[in-house]
Amino acid sequence: MPYITKNTFLNIVKEIDLNQEPYPKKSRLEDKNLTILSKKEMQRLAVIFELLKIIDFSPDRFFFKLKKPVDTLTYISPERAPSYHNNISCPALTKEYENYLIPEDVRILGKDIVEKFRKFFHENRHLLPSQKIVFLYKAKKEFDLKRLPEDISEVRAPNSGRGSIDNFNLETIQEELDDLILEAEAFKNLSPFNRLTINLYGNIFNLSAEAGIDDERMKVLKKWMELKSSLKKMYIRYCMVKYNPDIELNGNLLDSIGLNRCSFCYKNEGVIEFI
Repeated sequence: MPYITKNTFLNIVKEIDLNQEPYPKKSRLEDKNLTILSKKEMQRLAVIFELLKIIDFSPDRFFFKLKKPVDTLTYISPERAPSYHNNISCPALTKEYENYLIPEDVRILGKDIVEKFRKFFHENRHLLPSQKIVFLYKAKKEFDLKRLPEDISEVRAPNSGRGSIDNFNLETIQEELDDLILEAEAFKNLSPFNRLTINLYGNIFNLSAEAGIDDERMKVLKKWMELKSSLKKMYIRYCMVKYNPDIELNGNLLDSIGLNRCSFCYKNEGVIEFI
């Protein structure tokens, strides 16, 4: 059964068309009372619950396809769709994201030159970082640049991992989740001012863009958003630990929504993509 990282899983859920989803009853939310959240927030959590609990979904169950990434000609490794893996021990599941920015002096020369630079980069990558100045002079000569190109900036980001949550105690997580629900309800009902403010503005996604909210209301709303964010994260963690800590999903579903197969895991099936 294929595996994906937590970030890939959450990005998949973000793209699901919630207009096709029914209003979530408590039975679709682990019987948790999450009515302090908006309808869309509860719908998304219900989808997460179902995806994690019922691994073998039909691809037609959801109504979306991941947007195909556009090559912005900015990076050595172009933007691409996430991958899924058939081996839980695949190093790519926990591999840190690593890329390099293409110098602006090269990007302005257009797509063909960018592609040539990408090839040049891989052929001369051994010069980085210890002989970076040699690399830059070679690039200047190779591409007939008027000046030494900008520094080759490295881009790194930590991997969200496949199972860093599986060491948590499920009973402890459930207690924390229940406590967060009670805390959020208590904060909302702390005063008529809190209740009215949250009823009016509590489901606005971008508070800074909403005119007419005074400082006192904004203080209440920021606290409310923090509570809701913590609650949603804890609920997702709870469902992952309880039902699917390694995040296994149906391979047909992942193919149909536009994910790639990991080139390392599927190397015997003719997949040649770059990890």
